[in-house]
Amino acid sequence: MNIATVHTGPAQPKTTTSSYEVQEQTDGQLLITTHPARIPTFKVDAAVIAVGFGFTVLALDYFLIGAGLYAATLLLTMIGAGGMWGCLKILHRERRKDIRPCRFYVSSSAINIPPALGGDGKSTMLMASQIDRLTIRESVYRTETTAYGFGQVGAKGAEARDMRTAWFADHSYILEAQSHGRAYVLANGLDEVTANGLMKAVSRKLGF
Repeated sequence: MNIATVHTGPAQPKTTTSSYEVQEQTDGQLLITTHPARIPTFKVDAAVIAVGFGFTVLALDYFLIGAGLYAATLLLTMIGAGGMWGCLKILHRERRKDIRPCRFYVSSSAINIPPALGGDGKSTMLMASQIDRLTIRESVYRTETTAYGFGQVGAKGAEARDMRTAWFADHSYILEAQSHGRAYVLANGLDEVTANGLMKAVSRKLGF
């Protein structure tokens, strides 16, 4: 099958941004593939966790080794490493729902969502005449945390948390097609610019 690429979304690092690709098929349909933004490494926050656990464990190990409690030293080190790993996992947990690459077809008369995205093992065909509208919405919203104590340290911690939430909010846009009172997800994990560009490409093909 002869396929010609007619548009590619913003060419930015896959680890921190979203993108989409539009390929024109020989039958005139557009195959659209979207790539959600992947969670970046929150380096400063991760470094604070690593240093905090490392300093505490090393300090306690020093006293335990001095007392000849080698088994306790090993156990404490393992617990500390496990605790640090757990905190890093929590730090980088996914806060957006059902984030995954998406793929669907668009023609002048319909949107065809393949089985993997249909939810019931069958393709979902949305006729253009039955689509009420295309919408963009966020699945994560910005928040502002108030620090109650610990002075400057608490304020910096609250600020860092808000910055992480802001990243998820900025990359949580979802493109949906609404039909007969139901919303069908076409793409998720997008930033606002990518989501708007994708909606424009779909709308143009559908003739909206």
